[in-house]
Amino acid sequence: MDVLTGLATQRRLEAVTADRLRAGDPCALLLLDWTASRWSTIRSGARPAMQLLRRVAQRLLPRRGRTTSWHASEEDAFAVVVARPGAPDALAEVARRILDVVQRPC
Repeated sequence: MDVLTGLATQRRLEAVTADRLRAGDPCALLLLDWTASRWSTIRSGARPAMQLLRRVAQRLLPRRGRTTSWHASEEDAFAVVVARPGAPDALAEVARRILDVVQRPC
C-alpha cells in the first residue's frame, strides 16, 4: 500500500493485472494524469498539494472489481484496473463516473 495515498502500489497493480490475465479474465486499464499536482505544488506548496492528492485518492479507493494505484514518477498518475469491463460503453461509463468523482471540489 502506498503510504501517501493509501492506494495500491504500482507493484501490486501489476500483480493483480498479471493474475487476471493468467486466469483469462478480461480487464481494462484507465490512467488519470495527475500533472495538476505539479501546478498545485508550485502554486500552493508541497503540503497543500499532498493534502489534495490524499483527498482525491480517498475518492478513488477500490470498489468491487477495481484496483486503484498511485504512480509517482516523471508522469504522476492514478491507474485503475477494471475487471471484466464489458462492452466499451460500460467501460466509458466507469471512466465518466471516476472523472465525476475526481472533478468535485475538495
